[in-house]
Amino acid sequence: MNKNTVRKLLSVICLLCITDHLYADKVVLKNGNTMKGIVVEKYHDRIVLSVPNGELTLRREQIANIIYDRPEQNFLKMGNEYLDKENVDKAIECYKKALKIKPDFEEAKDAILRAEDSRRKIEERRKEFLEQRQKRIQQREVVEKEQRRVRKLKLKETLGLEIEKYDDNIRTAFVYPDTPAEKAGIRPGDIIVNIWGTTIKYRTIDKVIELLVGEKGSSVTLIIERHLSPVRKKIRWYEKSFVGIGISLNMEEKGLTVSDVRPGQPGDTAGLKAGDHITAIEGKSTLHMSLKEAVRNMTGEEGAPLRLTVHRKIKVLRGGFSKRIKVSQKEPVRKEPAKPRETGGIGIRISRVSNGIKVSAVFPQLPAEKAGIKNGDLFVEINEKPTKNISIEEAAELLRGKPGTYVNVMIERQVSIFRKKIPGTDFAGIGCALTMTENGLKITEVKADGSARKAGIKKGDIIVRLGNKIVKGTSFSEVVNRIRGEKGTRLSITIRRDLRIKRTSIKTF
Repeated sequence: MNKNTVRKLLSVICLLCITDHLYADKVVLKNGNTMKGIVVEKYHDRIVLSVPNGELTLRREQIANIIYDRPEQNFLKMGNEYLDKENVDKAIECYKKALKIKPDFEEAKDAILRAEDSRRKIEERRKEFLEQRQKRIQQREVVEKEQRRVRKLKLKETLGLEIEKYDDNIRTAFVYPDTPAEKAGIRPGDIIVNIWGTTIKYRTIDKVIELLVGEKGSSVTLIIERHLSPVRKKIRWYEKSFVGIGISLNMEEKGLTVSDVRPGQPGDTAGLKAGDHITAIEGKSTLHMSLKEAVRNMTGEEGAPLRLTVHRKIKVLRGGFSKRIKVSQKEPVRKEPAKPRETGGIGIRISRVSNGIKVSAVFPQLPAEKAGIKNGDLFVEINEKPTKNISIEEAAELLRGKPGTYVNVMIERQVSIFRKKIPGTDFAGIGCALTMTENGLKITEVKADGSARKAGIKKGDIIVRLGNKIVKGTSFSEVVNRIRGEKGTRLSITIRRDLRIKRTSIKTF
């Protein structure tokens, strides 16, 4: 029986039998009309509907919906709609429901095969898309990495400076010797607060470099933040003597300002300069502080360090410091790439401060970090040698050595602890047991749930200062009374800790 004969037979059946009670497909058109018949052929853009008067060809853009009178056809239709949306699992689920109703439904069987094939193609497209996206990301990363390298090189060439992200701030990571940055007084660890009146906090490194670099011979103005700790001493002034750091202050429009620094006094040796704006004293902001209150907050005992945060305006003349080598045109010299130099170290960057050698950076996964050294720690001794009067070069030499050997250091760290109620008592403390030694208050036990442990205090640490007061020479009962206090109040202590650190191999260029 050929195709035309089948069509004629179907037309006869339609002519004789189409009622609301026999099989009849319903085609709902977009114009609101409804047609009944049997869908005898289906194409991607049209269908052929057999009706009592013959056959009608209807284009799919005319059709709003087709409702098959046979449920397996409706499941097939739903499956096709899911497949068009690339929801293969739902499509196969519908095709299987059609087969459950009519097990020999060939269209549904073919549709399942078609859906499985679509799944493979969708996965292939997805895989290809992900591969292409990853390739684009890698290419972009390579370009961005090279751009960052060029920008950093430009900063090094124009100012002699390297910068790094520090929390939400940008700070100087390294200052090359005999460069515009060094000559202007910039130090490693300085936080860049402002460039050309633009606040730098929350800015990206790339944006900060863009502001810093410029044409050779031009200048850039920036404000840096620096933490200083001059040690108070007794100062004679005419017929009077007092404990201080040897500076004069004014309250100006921008805030508490250093108006004069006496040569040779603690303020001078710590690096304070006239014009510096003091923004914090012992961690307390000077924003709403009167001059009288500021002077009162700076008083303390002889030998106790005074923690100051200062802002300083610096003008840097851009230039180039790379040594230029004259090369004969006849005999060009090929520059060999720098070979890494291997040495033993502990993985830190240090800077010189008035009372010793300060840690300005701790590199991850290296011995110093593993030993618990933190940025801001002060080296009091290196291999039993006091650091107060040694140069930064000498300190670096003491820290270096053959990989696998050990270096002994004594660090000093200021810690802020909140007092916590001690169970079974009527007072609050820091949760540790103490004993008095000739060097200070030694911690013999750290309670597991105490605030001292939370602050990083360890057994064997020596407390050398409570606030600004030196512990040495103070009675045990007086020290304990100073440590105790009201629940939730803060206690500032300075501890010293002995560490033995194994040097590792570090490559430098």
